[in-house]
Amino acid sequence: MQNTSHAVMAQRVEPADSPDDFPTPPWATHALLEHVLGDRRDLSRKSCLEPACGAGHMARVLAEYFGTVQASDAHDYGYGPVRDFLTHPYERNSVDWVITNPPFRLCGRFVIRALEVARAGVAILARTVFIKSVGRPATCCRGIGINLVQQGRPA
Repeated sequence: MQNTSHAVMAQRVEPADSPDDFPTPPWATHALLEHVLGDRRDLSRKSCLEPACGAGHMARVLAEYFGTVQASDAHDYGYGPVRDFLTHPYERNSVDWVITNPPFRLCGRFVIRALEVARAGVAILARTVFIKSVGRPATCCRGIGINLVQQGRPA
C-alpha cells in the first residue's frame, strides 16, 4: 500500500519524461469556481483556456461556467487537441482566463505563460509546496504578486 502522507507526497519525484498527469476531481474545480472566482453570471460571458486538460476532468466543469472553453494538452488523452502550451503561439491576452492543474515540474513556466495569454486572470491548481519552494515565487511571479492561496478540501 502506498504511503500518501503529505511529507511523502510532497517529495514525490516524477521521471523527466513523465506526463505528470494527476486528474483534478470535479469537486476541486467546482470549489475553485464557486468559492474563489465567484460570480457565475460574469464567468458565463468569459472565455477560458485549460492548457493541461488531460482527459478533460477540469475542462468539463469549466464548460458549465464559462461561455467558451478551449482545452488542449501536450499529450493525447483523447480530449482536446494535442498542443504544448509552452510552445504553441498563443496571442497575448487572447483569452479571459487560464485555469489549469499543470504538470508540477512545469508549473512555474505555466504561470509565466498563462500571465501572457490571459487578460483577466490566472488560476493554477498546484500542491502548496509549489509556492513554498525556495526561489519559486521570485522566479515565476516576479512583480505580479499572488492574490490568493487557497488550501484544503471544501467541507
